[in-house]
Amino acid sequence: MACTKTRSASSSSSSAALLSRLSRSLAEHYTRQAHPAAAADCYEQANQELRWLAEAAREREPAWESVLEGMVGDMVERDKPLAYVLGTQPFHPLMHPLVVRPPTLIPRPETEHWVSLLASRIISGRPTKAREEFRFLDIGTGTGCIALALTAHLRATGRTVRATAVDRAPTALALAAENTARQSLADAVVVREADLFTPSFADALTRETGTDVGRFDLVVSNPPYITKAEYATLDHSVRAWEDHGALVGEQVGSASQGDVKDDGLVFYRRIASLLAKLLAHDAPGKAPVVAFEVGQGQARAVERMLRDWRGEGTRRLDAEVVKDPWGIERAVFARWDQ
Repeated sequence: MACTKTRSASSSSSSAALLSRLSRSLAEHYTRQAHPAAAADCYEQANQELRWLAEAAREREPAWESVLEGMVGDMVERDKPLAYVLGTQPFHPLMHPLVVRPPTLIPRPETEHWVSLLASRIISGRPTKAREEFRFLDIGTGTGCIALALTAHLRATGRTVRATAVDRAPTALALAAENTARQSLADAVVVREADLFTPSFADALTRETGTDVGRFDLVVSNPPYITKAEYATLDHSVRAWEDHGALVGEQVGSASQGDVKDDGLVFYRRIASLLAKLLAHDAPGKAPVVAFEVGQGQARAVERMLRDWRGEGTRRLDAEVVKDPWGIERAVFARWDQ
C-alpha cells in the first residue's frame, strides 16, 4: 500500500512539473510575439489554453503526457493555431463544437457575434407563416459555421429552414458536410460545390429563374476580404496554416472577370451583381436579405455598394453597418427599402 501511494504521489508530482514546464514554454512563445506590456496576459492565456489541451490529450490517449507535449510542440515550434491542435472550435448555438482542420479557416468569435445578431433581426423582422420555408444561401461556407449556426438559431423558434452552403474548395466542402452531420442538420443544410465566379453560378442555384420558387430569402457570406498588402502583415500562424484563397479578396483562375483592384472587395462586387437573380423579391417584413462580414475599414464601401444596388423594377436595399464586441465595424446587413 505504501509503495502504491509513493508511485501515485510521484506520478502526480511528475505531471505537475510537466504542466508547469509546458505552460512556461507556451507563455514564452506568446511573449516573444506580443508587446512587452502584454506579457502578463500571455501567461494567463497560456495557462488557460494548457488546461484545454490537457483535457483533450486525456481524452485521446491513456499516456496523455506525451500527447500533450506534442500538442504544445506543434504550437511553439510550428506556430500551429490552438483550434487546429484541438481539432474543434465552439460556435454558438451549436450543440457540438465544429470540427476544424487546416487549411479551412477557423471560425472567429466576431463571426459568431454577428450571426447571432442576424438571427435575432430575422426572428423579429420576418413574421412566421404556417408551412413557410425560410431559404438562405451561404457563399464560401468553409466549416459551415454560418449556415449551421443560423439554421440552429431559426429552427429553435419553430421555423422551417432550408440552407444551401456553397464553397469551391474540396477540403472546405468535406469539412462542412462532416459538421452538418455532426450537428444533425443534414435535413436542413445542403452542402454543394460552386464557384462564385463561374458565369452559371446564380442560374445553377436558382433553377426556376422565372419565379421566386428557386430563389433565396437571404444571401449571407463571409468572403475573402483581406488585401494582398494586408496579407503580408498577418501573423505567421495564419499565413502558414489557413487557406490563402479563403483570406485574400482577389479573383483568380480562368473565370477571372478582370476585377484586379487590390481593395479586398472583389467578392462583394460579384455577389452584388448577382443579387437580382439570387434574391426572392417577395420577402415579407423588415428582416435582412443580405448579410456580409467585412474587413476592418471596408464596411462603409460595402454599405454604399448595397445602397446603390438596383433590383427588379424599383427594388432597392437599405443597408446598415454592424459593430463587433470590440467596436470594429464587422458586418453589413441590408433589407428591402420599404
